[in-house]
Amino acid sequence: SRQLRGASEARPLAMAATTAAAKHQDDPQEVAVLFGSQTGNAQDVAEDLKRQICRSAKYGRLRVRSCTCQALDDFDVTTLPLRTIAIFVTSTTGQGDPPDNMRKFWRFLCRKSLPLRTSLPDLYYAVFGLGDSSYPLYNVVARK
Repeated sequence: SRQLRGASEARPLAMAATTAAAKHQDDPQEVAVLFGSQTGNAQDVAEDLKRQICRSAKYGRLRVRSCTCQALDDFDVTTLPLRTIAIFVTSTTGQGDPPDNMRKFWRFLCRKSLPLRTSLPDLYYAVFGLGDSSYPLYNVVARK
């Protein structure tokens, strides 16, 4: 399917982003792979990314202290500044809505009082959206 093809394309890009960020740091990195998934595809991609990052760390290709993978609503957003790398994997559902397991995080992120430009100055991140490009609001959650 078109959606799964996009997911397979996301994996090497996320690994490249993680590798690039890790190479610019002297200390082992704290990596968070966070997902919002309605049908499980984004979760599958996120878990696969975590496995690849752990494998790369095991063989010395990345300096990673820890790598976690969890749904965005299960992630304690106050710990994000402790991470140096975050990979967000999400889908869009319905008419441009976030998946159920990231709605709380989405509300937090969309607050007008959130100082986005200065909140996480040392965080390297990548955002990957999965979905069907035939919909008018394709990947609106990832783009926002």
